[in-house]
Amino acid sequence: MCPSLSNFELLMKPILLRYRSTFYLILVLISGIWLLLSGCEKKERFNSEGKSKLVVLAEITAGDSAYIPVSKSLLARLNGPIDFKKINNVTVVITESGGSSMLLQLNNGAQYADLPASIYTGPDHFKPNTVYSLRATHPDLGMVEAITRIPAAFNVSEISPDGAFVGNEKVFMFEFEIRDNGNQANYYTFEALKQRVTPYRYFYWKGEQYDYDTRDGRYLYNQIEDEEDIELPIEEVVVTDPELIRLSVLTGDSKTENVKISSLDSSYSRIFLTDSLFNGTSYSTSFYVPADELLPTDQRETGQIIIRIKSVGKDFFDYLVRYEKYKAGFGILPFGNLSSPEGNILNGFGVFGGSYKLEWKFDYEDFD
Repeated sequence: MCPSLSNFELLMKPILLRYRSTFYLILVLISGIWLLLSGCEKKERFNSEGKSKLVVLAEITAGDSAYIPVSKSLLARLNGPIDFKKINNVTVVITESGGSSMLLQLNNGAQYADLPASIYTGPDHFKPNTVYSLRATHPDLGMVEAITRIPAAFNVSEISPDGAFVGNEKVFMFEFEIRDNGNQANYYTFEALKQRVTPYRYFYWKGEQYDYDTRDGRYLYNQIEDEEDIELPIEEVVVTDPELIRLSVLTGDSKTENVKISSLDSSYSRIFLTDSLFNGTSYSTSFYVPADELLPTDQRETGQIIIRIKSVGKDFFDYLVRYEKYKAGFGILPFGNLSSPEGNILNGFGVFGGSYKLEWKFDYEDFD
């Protein structure tokens, strides 16, 4: 049986980002970049010798610094289980077309300790409208290579949430207009994420810290005030959860690629759109987020909703579309009819994709 489909989301993006609390750091992959290499993979991608290969799942974004997850896959036997392991002796180099190269360093940060992939990072920031090549070399597993292009900057009109209904389901609609760059093919993705922010109030008594907002903490605080006739100071900090929770998104736009994946009333991880019908002009569209996914799980919880619109390279776009198709078919078709997406990693597995990102942040209060 194939491992959880969510594992792919985990490794794709830096930041501490975990895309769903249960996996978060599992921030990625955890038992598997399975998506690329699971037992559901096509037989011809493997051989019976059980050779290990390097696996890379990386998105580079204009304005961001390098974050490249590298892992080792091992196929014990044809159609058998696959192990994924950290691999700490890889030389990872990213080269800008016509420019300089950067040698990435293994990042042993505590936030990556539980990942089955090793994280290689560098301080330099990526540029829009630029081609980058990746080369990762291991003394035993050899070298893998990939090339991607970060698209040029583009513009989107300001977006704001508006309550609506899709059937009987309450949603928030995000309308916007893409101003497409002409004389080139462009590929867009739309997504929504949630980041929680929780105020934490506490007090100290006899050297111990207590949570003021719990029933026991409030009772103790009042008891101390009554019996000791003193007023304890209440401290407050605001804790921003590093986890980014991916929200379901829906679309009513029949020109999106999602209509080729499933029906328009289905939910997706991303909405996909190409400029094949509006190259060089403006295009108005929208997508929806279910209202119940925006509600906090804790009354104290505040936070923000992050709306991202990206222009991505074709290889990366195709990979993400295939991944979405795989998820749509998972649990419906027999495993023999499913295939994991093929990436652009030469001599290895995974994807090296480029993106230019625009994002908007809304407070929970914007959805009251």
